[in-house]
Amino acid sequence: LNRKYFDESDLGNLLADVCVDMIDADIGMLNPGGIRKDFPQGDIEVADILDTNPFVDPIAVVVASGAQIREALEQSATHLRGLMQISAALQVVYDSSKPERERIISIKYNGEEIADTDSFNICVPGIIAKGGDHYDVFTEMDIVSEHDPLGDMTIAYFRKHGAVPTPKAGRQVDLAASN
Repeated sequence: LNRKYFDESDLGNLLADVCVDMIDADIGMLNPGGIRKDFPQGDIEVADILDTNPFVDPIAVVVASGAQIREALEQSATHLRGLMQISAALQVVYDSSKPERERIISIKYNGEEIADTDSFNICVPGIIAKGGDHYDVFTEMDIVSEHDPLGDMTIAYFRKHGAVPTPKAGRQVDLAASN
């Protein structure tokens, strides 16, 4: 599974899904800079997981409104710090040819357009919950719980599920790239 910094990636999708599965949050969002190495083909070793996720900060769960999610995704769509990786429940359409902070076209949660007033539990790396990588909007959210670091969580996920398939792509679509 490969990582990508400025695009949706198989590995980013998997790791965002890991957070949702292991914490039972609504949405997982991971900064691409936190994913440090691809997973090799074949069997995944503990060392591969820890090389991919070497950070020891906890995964935090924050409560976010639909408006705050939109603001975080607008920040992501600037590509200042790469494209935020998201879990399977979100479907985002954006247009990178539009001006910054006006790029998000659509955000759906389980196929339904989210409203600004909707509320979701989102798991994010602790550094992002504290405004890291210029995601200041997360500092406005309440941290409701903290959990194991992503590396430990991923090890537990593989032990729980065994063989893990490549996650389905297409969670984030850039209309400018498809033209």
